[in-house]
This record gives sequence, C-alpha cells and structure tokens, in this order.
Amino acid sequence: MPFQSALLDRLERAVRRYGAGTPTDRVELASAISPLGVGLDPDYAEFVERFGGCYVGVPVYGLRNSDLLEHVSVVDLTLASAATDGPAPTRDSSCPSTPQATPSCSLPVAP
Repeated sequence: MPFQSALLDRLERAVRRYGAGTPTDRVELASAISPLGVGLDPDYAEFVERFGGCYVGVPVYGLRNSDLLEHVSVVDLTLASAATDGPAPTRDSSCPSTPQATPSCSLPVAP
C-alpha cells in the first residue's frame, strides 16, 4: 500500500534534510533478508525502495545507508541482535496481522 501523501511529504522533507541512502528494489531486499526467516514488510520495502537506509527522525536501516548512519546493513544488524538477544518473537499464526485489533494477540515480551 503506497504511503499516504501527508506521510510521504514528511518523509521527503526529512530525507532532504538528512540525506538518503541508496534505494534497493524489493527483489534484492527480499533476497537479502530471506536467510533471516522473516517476511518483508510492505511499508518497509516501499521506504527502502524510495530512500534506501537513512535517518528520518529515527534511523531506518536498509542494505545501503546514508552517510549519517553506520555502514552496516539491516541484515547484519538483525544477525548481530539475534546472536546477542536470541531470535525475534513470532506472532501466533491464529492472530490477525494487526494485533491492535485483537489485544490478546500481542507479541510476547522478552524476559
């Protein structure tokens, strides 16, 4: 689903201010994250397709980031996090994709 125009305007302003990374198409991004065993979030994919990894008030890491961010990919960061913190929690397959709609389907909290 494409970004709403108001959000896209805000993101574009932030990217003009802080700088963009190198955009990555969905096929390359999906291939890069496939070893992680996670799905490709469509909003994240759209962001990285448009802006690459960059800072927009918060850091959004991609495969090739702006100079403002570390030169480490989202894949490397995820692997490093899993090595120190364990794998990310997974959503129960019986839950809808938006846990806010069903409070009992929230992701587990790490101890």
